[in-house]
Amino acid sequence: MDVDARRGDVVLVMKGGTRSTVAFVICLAAFSLGASAPGTDVDREAYRVAHDLMSPFCPGRTLADCPSPYAREVRQEIRESLASGMTASEVTARVTAELGDEVRGRPRSSWGWAIPALVTLGGLVVALAVIRRLALQPVRRANEESPSSPSADPLAARLDDELRALS
Repeated sequence: MDVDARRGDVVLVMKGGTRSTVAFVICLAAFSLGASAPGTDVDREAYRVAHDLMSPFCPGRTLADCPSPYAREVRQEIRESLASGMTASEVTARVTAELGDEVRGRPRSSWGWAIPALVTLGGLVVALAVIRRLALQPVRRANEESPSSPSADPLAARLDDELRALS
């Protein structure tokens, strides 16, 4: 920090690298804010509809996130349809009819959410039952096992004889 002697102000002096880093961070923040928040109500609604539909062009991505030019065309059609007065559900139905039912990113009914939850819950119940069963089994230790008879294992009998002879 430097002090301006004439006015007594404190002036922050940044070196070239720091200045460019601060400028980069400010630009990045401005870009991310502008990219994530569409301007008009139609743009926001179009983004929401595109975010709820899966992209047939980019597997595992929504239409809103797919960089494909075909997805860009579908997003533009969604925006134009909403601007012409169609509702979001009408646009979703039209896009689903054109691209197929597999583009639905959300289940149609609440059972679509309940079935995976029930399967997960069932798996947890089975896992807990197995863990409980394993935890309740008596632990077998080597000293608790019944000793084998010397006649059953000739090598063990020979070892026992040699150990007795040494002591």
